[in-house]
Amino acid sequence: MAKTRILMIGWEYPPHNSGGLGVACQGIVENLVDQGEEVVLVLPTPDEVMNPEDLRTTPRGGRYKILYIHSPLRPYVGKDGDEYCGDLMRDVELFSKKVALAAKSESYDLIHVHDWLTVPTGVALKEKTGKPLVMHVHSTEYDRTAAGFPNSMVGEIERRGFEKADLIITVSKYTKQVLVDRFKVPEEKITVVHNGNDYSPQPGSVSIEFLKNSPVVIFVGRLTIQKGPEYFLDLARRVLEKRPETIFVFAGNGDMYQHLLMTSAYLSLSGSVLFAGFLRDAAKDRLYQRADVFVMPSVSEPFGIVALEAAAAGKPVIVSKTSGVAEVLPSAIKLDFWDSELMSKSVLSLINKSDHGRDLGEKVMKEAGAVTWDKAAAKIKDSYRQLLLNNNG
Repeated sequence: MAKTRILMIGWEYPPHNSGGLGVACQGIVENLVDQGEEVVLVLPTPDEVMNPEDLRTTPRGGRYKILYIHSPLRPYVGKDGDEYCGDLMRDVELFSKKVALAAKSESYDLIHVHDWLTVPTGVALKEKTGKPLVMHVHSTEYDRTAAGFPNSMVGEIERRGFEKADLIITVSKYTKQVLVDRFKVPEEKITVVHNGNDYSPQPGSVSIEFLKNSPVVIFVGRLTIQKGPEYFLDLARRVLEKRPETIFVFAGNGDMYQHLLMTSAYLSLSGSVLFAGFLRDAAKDRLYQRADVFVMPSVSEPFGIVALEAAAAGKPVIVSKTSGVAEVLPSAIKLDFWDSELMSKSVLSLINKSDHGRDLGEKVMKEAGAVTWDKAAAKIKDSYRQLLLNNNG
């Protein structure tokens, strides 16, 4: 069968990403290209565009094109974790109009969009061209607001996307069930494709002296209600009562930063709880290298790529039961996000018994190694074929 030509619309891409969606988008695009598909990736950029087309090469030699659209579009934070400023809904609408103009010169078989920010663009293009629409769900407003819908406009955009999409891809069975239960999306419309992992931490030295001999427990992710950082702070308080030399690190930014900082001070934890900000590349590698335990107490986590990264680094992983990554890391410790007491006991067990932590780290590292972007892309490619076959039939 001839290669599929995909017009993919994203809103972040490494190195200018604020979270896991950009990592996922890159993993999908590069592996689809390496498997013979033709991809044009459309991305917003806040910078003035002198040359909108950027030809990229994958690590295995595949070629694809990025088409940049001048737009300040960002969902929650900028590339260094700063809060979004501006009229987000207006920017979504303007981005959609600009993409429609740019897409006129492109030839494609289907449209693939990522999350609600790109849904209006995808729906408009589908209605104009008749091309099938694939909606990739990395997170919903239900997840982002910890089981609520404070932004009804975002919720309505998502519902419209679920209705108009010819195929919906979710990053986990957990998210598929959210769509079926909360949004009443027909099960047969949804295909589950777990995120992959190609993270390989580079070794480096840890230069901060007081971190060298203390147990280190880390949280990596946005400091927002969805990710459950307050539960991480509560388990820190409980662990420090037993092991006061333990260091806890928040790696990320978000709207709860000030609240967490003040709460940490109020609880007299400031000397043991560090706020490292959003970390990339070597800095993140060093954090994973030094960590003794990784904890992800998310309230509702469609996947959780950072947990896969920690597992790939050979670290024992504790995740909430309400997380998609738990489906691909069977050896990870899985607990209720709200049960800080049990989480603290699990952390203490791992740092008190080094053999236990090392054994668990080895198990999850092996499991993470089996979860690849190549496999994810192959499943997406098969889904494209079936969609086009049904659409043409």
